[in-house]
Amino acid sequence: MKPVAETSKRDRSETEKRLVEVALAMMERDGVLGGLNLRKVAEAAGVNRGNIYHYFGTRRELLRAAIPPAGWLLTPRGPAGLGRDCSNP
Repeated sequence: MKPVAETSKRDRSETEKRLVEVALAMMERDGVLGGLNLRKVAEAAGVNRGNIYHYFGTRRELLRAAIPPAGWLLTPRGPAGLGRDCSNP
């Protein structure tokens, strides 16, 4: 049986990752300026909205975690996993 602290760290990490993935997917779908509904993010990630504030503190911090540094967008294949070839506009 794994120690509670180890399981807790893994669960937190997995939850944070799910929240970031869901937030990023919603921003890709609706646009960054479309607003990010935290209730919908939490529902899609399978957690309650309070977890967003517990793990990230604010909507802004969740956005910062979900939006990578600008240099990431300048790679030849564009955003990782999206497969866009940005070298040939």
